[in-house]
Amino acid sequence: MSKTRSLKHIALDLLAIREHSSKELYNKLTKHSDDHDEIMTVLEDLQNSKFLSNERFAESFINSKSKKYGSMKIKYMLREKAVSNDIINDIYEGSDIDEYKTAFDILCRKYKSLPKDYNEKAKYMRFLLGRGFNSDVVSSVLDKFIRNFDE
Repeated sequence: MSKTRSLKHIALDLLAIREHSSKELYNKLTKHSDDHDEIMTVLEDLQNSKFLSNERFAESFINSKSKKYGSMKIKYMLREKAVSNDIINDIYEGSDIDEYKTAFDILCRKYKSLPKDYNEKAKYMRFLLGRGFNSDVVSSVLDKFIRNFDE
């Protein structure tokens, strides 16, 4: 019983620092105990008492990453942390994240001049695609970026 209690204290200490997904917390608790059933009991107890929530974790994660990455990359990172697609899609539907503005701001911070040729334009596009923005957003943002320099 004391081992479960100490695992719960460890989990609460981790959750006090930041939100965690169930999978993240499970992985961290396995470093402190090899007993799978005990860890699952602690996780279920934390979920029942609302200390652990994948929904809250996903919302916090999206808010923190949305200034730097596009939705495709954020969704991929969340799936790696075992957050369900339903939770991810629900949070994105309820959010007011403007991917066009985010991508444009990132591009303006990174590049201070117009692309000189097609290869450099492709480099700008790869940069935004690598940040997780879809191709429609990337092409629109790049066109706006070039238009703003022409004016």
